[in-house]
Amino acid sequence: MCSAGKISRFAVADVSGHGEEVAHFGLGLRDLMRRFINTPNQERMIRDLNRELGSMLEGGLFATAVVVTWFEPTRQAFVCSAGHPDPLWYSAELDQWTALSASAFRRGDEGDRLVNLPLGIIDGTEYEQFTVPVGDGDILVLYTDHYIEAAAADGSMPGVDGLLAMAREAPVDDPERFARSLEASIERHLDGAPIEDDRSLLVIRADESNRP
Repeated sequence: MCSAGKISRFAVADVSGHGEEVAHFGLGLRDLMRRFINTPNQERMIRDLNRELGSMLEGGLFATAVVVTWFEPTRQAFVCSAGHPDPLWYSAELDQWTALSASAFRRGDEGDRLVNLPLGIIDGTEYEQFTVPVGDGDILVLYTDHYIEAAAADGSMPGVDGLLAMAREAPVDDPERFARSLEASIERHLDGAPIEDDRSLLVIRADESNRP
């Protein structure tokens, strides 16, 4: 959060590597988010992240990331993805789950420009954010690709559609209960197959009753 309590920022990132050689990335991402926390426009922040991470990640490594900024004065959520799996959004008003694809929110005059590439690949990549009209009781789910690429013994993977189906079966009144339900659904899908990837899950629920 920023010092004035107007900006809250959430991020989930995934590095193309494992172990100590990429462990410093998490610390670097946290430090960069702290540095830019007073900047509401996260497009600029992610451009700077891309430039700085390009020098941090060596040997062809890269990272995907999704960043959500909550701007309290206007009660809006801004989403920006750098090559990361689409976040899931539950609209309490519509009782409906949606995968938030950045392409669905693209402006019509953008043409075929390369945007929102993973971090650390091409310096100067442009990043675009879009606005999500989050209301009371809505949920945003940020996750790593384990949740859509977890391979069962027969090789099948949930994909985004499968993950949406699991989300529709999960309780939406409490973030922790939702997360446990989603994890249980993934375990049932795996049916004993080994987990072969890192996994991170962040569930954010808007609650007007706790509004400061």
